[in-house]
Amino acid sequence: MSGRGWAVRSAEVLIDALIQAGVRDLVVSPGSRSAPLIYAAEAARQRGDLRVWVRLDERSAAFAALGLALADPEHPPAVATTSGTAAANLHPAVVEASYAGLPLLALTADRPAELHGVGANQTIDQRGLFASAPRASITLEAADGAASLAAWRATGLRAVHAARGGWSAWPGPVHLNLRFRDPLIPGGSAGPDDERALPVPRSTAGAPAPAPEPADGPESASRWGPAGRNSMVASGGIGGSLVLPQGPRTVVVAGAGAGAGARELAERTEWPLLAEPHSGSWSAPAAVPADREVLAGPLGESVERVVVWGRPTLSRSVTRLVTRPDVELIVAHHGGGPWFDPARRAHRMASHLTVVGAPSTAQREWARAWWDAGTTAWATVCRAVGEPAGPVTAHVVASSCAQMGMVLVAAASGAIRNLDLGPAPAAPLRVVSSRGAAGIDGTLSTASGIARGTDRPIRVLIGDLAFIHDAAGLGAGVGEWEPAMDVIVLNDHGGGIFRGLEHAHAAEPEVFARYFLTPQRAEVGALARAYGARHEVAATRAQLEWLLARPPEATRVIEVPLAIPPRHQAL
Repeated sequence: MSGRGWAVRSAEVLIDALIQAGVRDLVVSPGSRSAPLIYAAEAARQRGDLRVWVRLDERSAAFAALGLALADPEHPPAVATTSGTAAANLHPAVVEASYAGLPLLALTADRPAELHGVGANQTIDQRGLFASAPRASITLEAADGAASLAAWRATGLRAVHAARGGWSAWPGPVHLNLRFRDPLIPGGSAGPDDERALPVPRSTAGAPAPAPEPADGPESASRWGPAGRNSMVASGGIGGSLVLPQGPRTVVVAGAGAGAGARELAERTEWPLLAEPHSGSWSAPAAVPADREVLAGPLGESVERVVVWGRPTLSRSVTRLVTRPDVELIVAHHGGGPWFDPARRAHRMASHLTVVGAPSTAQREWARAWWDAGTTAWATVCRAVGEPAGPVTAHVVASSCAQMGMVLVAAASGAIRNLDLGPAPAAPLRVVSSRGAAGIDGTLSTASGIARGTDRPIRVLIGDLAFIHDAAGLGAGVGEWEPAMDVIVLNDHGGGIFRGLEHAHAAEPEVFARYFLTPQRAEVGALARAYGARHEVAATRAQLEWLLARPPEATRVIEVPLAIPPRHQAL
């Protein structure tokens, strides 16, 4: 039987299966072994069934796909790479997708089995490349007949089902390692048995195709469903309904994945709401401003019960609160995955929570004291910091986004914490931050994916180190789609977040500077211009507000040189 045509034919079958199951976007980077996927994807794009986006490097491509998943988790995006270290570059985004519960399909092209273990060029063992992060990890052997084409089709359908959380109860990444045998180009005959393989309908109309249950077949190194840490996914044996009395002095803590439910609970009960900006519950007037500052004072000591929604990770003050032995901990909500219980001391866990009774006058006064203390703490922060400063800049950016209905993407380190310190804007605001694994890598690429997925201008709040880390995320190939995106860079010339941690006082100044601040001399403007972005400097709040008065029309980098505390100015 002729070997011509099998690689491209198997790629066509897979791509069509993914489309039928609900995939709408594919992000690709250049490569030869992945060429069959390119040919199949381009054919689907010309039919109008798939959007294909080219990024110049694989790491950026993976984070762009992650952004697409954040924008539209109902349609899992895919990212495709060639073999070798190109595939390994997907790992950071796959890990973030796993811990954030975002559906993502990682398609890695691979050499056929006969080229492994013989010293062939660009050949590494890609089976299980991402360890326990994927919800499923499957290697498909090179197609050579109708039966193997059927396996490729079925695997594509099942992969999307698994990415949506179909078997693990928690959406996440799925790794398909695809072995292609030469030739890698269209043309020729795939063999006389090819026509016996059932074709996949070339249409995106209607509901996604149902996915068959996992079954053994021509796949190798298969793993479907949760494994490792994912076995912690909440099951039907945990949770249920819980009735709580209005009772003791209670605060509601909302972390990633909480959604609007935490805010609604706080409003009904009049309990203070300590909401992270990306929780979906962060909005005025419910959320307490500068809550971590308030927690460090007498009001924090007076808390008797905590109700946690989602997965809070930003504040050490919150972590200390939920691990206190004298505080009753109720884990009241989860979005799939592990329940938030860092000290393994939760008193009760419930998927549905009902509170009975009305707040007393004393409870209302106690709740009001939280709001007053937060407002005072925020005013103190504004007086104490120089201009421009991170928290004030973050507040200005958030307010502008809320007024214009724009999405705000905040880097997962200092930027999101600066945002968390200030008050929530009066208007609704969607804040996105990659707090699944809380890495600063890929922020700009993720933001570009969100912009593509929402088809709207967005703004990004990011520190200088995170900006340098993903500067390539600003770049697009000639003729490729580019986002309308403002990138506001909080430039303190190094790892400024460490100035607020214990290392700033515990380490010798030289040690602190070299190993924590990691001072850098990169020119933000030069980097921006190198990738074709416009560059502006906002040295005052008034200048920043003027620059943000209109939404972006292209990629623009706004550099905000931050005031550095006197103790560290000489470092």
